[in-house]
Amino acid sequence: MKKKSFAQYIDHTILKPNINFFDVLKIGQEVSKYGFASACIPPNFVFDLACEIPEINICTVISFPFGYSHTQVKLNECKQSIEDGADELDLVVNVTDVKSGKWQKISSEMKTINEFIHSKGKIVKWIFENSYLTSEEIVRLCNLCNETKPDFAKTSTGFGNYGARKEDVILMRKYLNQDIKIKASGGIKTFEEANEFINLGASRIGASSGINIIDKYNKLS
Repeated sequence: MKKKSFAQYIDHTILKPNINFFDVLKIGQEVSKYGFASACIPPNFVFDLACEIPEINICTVISFPFGYSHTQVKLNECKQSIEDGADELDLVVNVTDVKSGKWQKISSEMKTINEFIHSKGKIVKWIFENSYLTSEEIVRLCNLCNETKPDFAKTSTGFGNYGARKEDVILMRKYLNQDIKIKASGGIKTFEEANEFINLGASRIGASSGINIIDKYNKLS
């Protein structure tokens, strides 16, 4: 693991459906205090958090958590989120298209959206939702990422059958080009788990337990 603040690996996350803006504001304040990579929050809170704490990096989710919105709807969500102040956008791959073998459609969607987000100077991550995929489908999505060039491929939403798994990160790192990073997300609650995923090749960790993780890291440092 490269020597840098461990907090810089973590997207400090709050995506539960029963939260309010005060919960989101607390996450933003913790990002500012601890130096996390971003606050990962629902899109409807991006504008308000950006106004309250403009100095932090804000990540939001698009077509979350199922990914089966039309491409134009996803694109409109991206446009609105960027206008509201989002710096990074985590989009869910259309798993129903994967299961239907619509690889050209998925490729076209990735290319269109990646180009738009990059034209705005923002970061794009595609969420595979690996718990619904076969190993062959994960590899096929890695190859599409290699062709369409997002910044990150992400393991999961945290709302699927399971979250990040070591074997999935190993598989993704094997088939993704080195310039495409991996975000491991879903069920990562301890420093030991986060550190293991980083050592396996993840460059970002999505976690709602960021404070617990960084507190343990600081005790060990």
